[in-house]
Amino acid sequence: MCGHFALDPIAYDSHEQLGMDGETLALRTASRIRPTESISILTADHNRLSVATRRWGINTPQSSRPVINARLESLAERPLFRPALGHRQCLIPATAWYEWRKEGRDKVGYRFAPEQSGFWHFAGLWWPPSDSLPEGAAVIVTAEATGAITEYHHRMPLCLSGQNARAWLEGKAGHPEPMWAGHICPMDRHRPVQPRLF
Repeated sequence: MCGHFALDPIAYDSHEQLGMDGETLALRTASRIRPTESISILTADHNRLSVATRRWGINTPQSSRPVINARLESLAERPLFRPALGHRQCLIPATAWYEWRKEGRDKVGYRFAPEQSGFWHFAGLWWPPSDSLPEGAAVIVTAEATGAITEYHHRMPLCLSGQNARAWLEGKAGHPEPMWAGHICPMDRHRPVQPRLF
């Protein structure tokens, strides 16, 4: 978790969302974003918000698959994440994420979306392009699930908004609490098969 998410077309105004420079940003949108695909991330520099594209997931010698998520509780302990903490924190806009759970003999997919057709900022960490990371990289920070989400998965993206999102972006958030205000709806029950992660 989080293994797939969505970013539907939205009008992103940085002043309205974060109280920053007031620009409208163009974001890469898709109804289903999978690990290793390019995603839009938001970064800040001296009160100016900018959008960049990074590969979702970072390769490590310890794993055959890219690392796509980072646990909030252990960010400061993991050598992979520690250098980015406080220095390369980002926001990843999203309009939904997906989970699958076993129901009988099937795995049924569910869509987790914010209230009133809005969007979230997932907390993230990012890496710049380099010889080993031509596209750069980003991961989504996750936290323990809260509320109704616990019936579907024990983890959830760290969803932030307003001043909490800006504090994360500026490396001042400390240990933010996850928030959940949204709705859960089943995906197509006629195709209850969990797709490949990558």
